[in-house]
Amino acid sequence: MNRLLAILVALLVGAAVVAGLLVVGGPGHARKERNDQTRLDHLRRIGAHEQCRLAQQTAPEAEVPVHCAKELPVVDLRDPVTDTAYEIRQRDPTTFEVCARMETDALKPQNAPFSQLHFDGKLACLRFRQRSSDKVWIEEGAGD
Repeated sequence: MNRLLAILVALLVGAAVVAGLLVVGGPGHARKERNDQTRLDHLRRIGAHEQCRLAQQTAPEAEVPVHCAKELPVVDLRDPVTDTAYEIRQRDPTTFEVCARMETDALKPQNAPFSQLHFDGKLACLRFRQRSSDKVWIEEGAGD
């Protein structure tokens, strides 16, 4: 009887572990989500760099934001996991986007309500727009 009970408990624990992995996705899925979060961080850094680059090209020196150093730091434009280049697309003089291929849907607006990313399949883009009123660059939300 004790042996049967031990077998049933072991099976129940095993089933619970398998069910948990199916719901959460396991360590492989968690790694992909971390990779996507790293990509989002890179897109924001590249976006800030691009804003400074554009300001230095177009604005009088007195109007270049203080946080934009005279010499812009080098920014890595490659995905650290896949070694593919991130895309920077100038849509018009006052808007641009920085894009990367994501591995999961975790950052899509339906899964992350405050996500600023615009998705086209697995391609996710952060869009930046320069306000005409004060020339400040802002991140456009996915619902904008």
